[in-house]
Amino acid sequence: MTNGYSNTYTNETNFAAISADASAIVWNMEKYGVYYSTDFGSTWKASATKASLLAGYRVIADKVTPGTFYLYANLTTADSSGYLYKSVDNGANWTVVRSDLEYDDSWASNNFRLFVSPDAAGDLWITQGANIYKCDDPNGNWCAWYQYTGEIPWTGKANDDNVVYHSTDGGKTLVAADSLLYATYIGFGKGKTAGVSAVYAAGMVKPGIAGVFRSDDRGKTWTKIDDDAHQYGGISMIVGDPCVDSRIYVTGAGRGIIYGQEPGSTVDASCVNREENGTPGDLGIRANPQPQTNDFFFYREGLNLISVASVQLYDLSGRWIRSAKLSGGIANMSLMGLNKGVYLAKSGSKTMKVNLQ
Repeated sequence: MTNGYSNTYTNETNFAAISADASAIVWNMEKYGVYYSTDFGSTWKASATKASLLAGYRVIADKVTPGTFYLYANLTTADSSGYLYKSVDNGANWTVVRSDLEYDDSWASNNFRLFVSPDAAGDLWITQGANIYKCDDPNGNWCAWYQYTGEIPWTGKANDDNVVYHSTDGGKTLVAADSLLYATYIGFGKGKTAGVSAVYAAGMVKPGIAGVFRSDDRGKTWTKIDDDAHQYGGISMIVGDPCVDSRIYVTGAGRGIIYGQEPGSTVDASCVNREENGTPGDLGIRANPQPQTNDFFFYREGLNLISVASVQLYDLSGRWIRSAKLSGGIANMSLMGLNKGVYLAKSGSKTMKVNLQ
C-alpha cells in the first residue's frame, strides 16, 4: 500500500469515516485493516491495533467528539463474540467496549449494525438482528427481509432477544428499546424539539406491523410513516434530513433513492445556504433570507453566487476554479458549466459549501 491507497484492489469491502471536526479520516480496509490520516489524506498511518481484529468492518465517527470512532465487529470469530471497539485518538488505537454483542456469518451479519446519533457524544443505536414474525394477513406471510421456508424466529448466534439497543455512554451501558421488536436500519433527522433528533427505523414494532417508523422521543414511542403498498422492493438505508422536519431519504431495491415528507414541511431557517429544487417552474426555497440592509451578505440564488465582496470558487482539494469581481458594488458569480460535485466559495471572511447536482 502506497500513497494511501491499495495497488492491488480486488473487490474488497472497505469503509471510511471522517471525524466530527473533519480533522481526521479513518479508513478500514478488508485487506490491510485500519489506517488513519490527520492531514486530509496526504499521508496515512496504520493503527497499532492488530489488523485482523478490525479489517473489513464498518467504522463510524462520533458526531460530537472529535477523534472518537466506533467499530462493530459482527462476524463469527474464533471465540464466538460480537465486539464493539472504540478509538479516542483518530483511529491510532482501539479498545474493546463490549464483547457480548450479536454475531453471525457473512450472509446474516448485515443485520447487526451500529448507528451514531448527532444529539450527544456517545449516543449509539445498535441493531441485533431481525426476528421473523407471522404477518397478520390471510396468507400467513412472514414479515422480515430475511426469511426462508420453515425458518424459525432468528436472532443470530448469540440468541439475544433484545434486538435493538440504545446507549448514551458510548456502548458501556445498553438499554433495550422495548417498543421496537427489531430494526435493520436506523437513521436520524431534524426533530420537532430542538436538540432531539427524529429517529427513523426500518423494522417492526409488533407482530404484523412492519415498515418505516419515526420516533420523536428517542425511541419511547414509534409512528408508522409508510404504507404497505409502497415498499419499493424492500427499504434498507434511511437518512433523515437535518434541515427539514419529517423528510427522509430511503433506498429501494433496484429503484434508486426515494424521499418523502409531511405536507407543509419547510427548510429550517438556521440551515444557511440550503437550496431546494422546488416544484417544476418554482425558483426553489432558499434558507438564508434576502438582505434588507447594507450589511455584508453572501448567498446563493439558483446557479449564481451573490456578494458585496469578490467571490472565489475552489474545489475540495483547494484548486482555484473561477472568480467574480465587484461590478456596481455587487459580485455575481455564475455556476453554469461546472461539473456536478461539491465546491467551496469564499467571499470576504465567509465560506460557503456549494453542491451542484
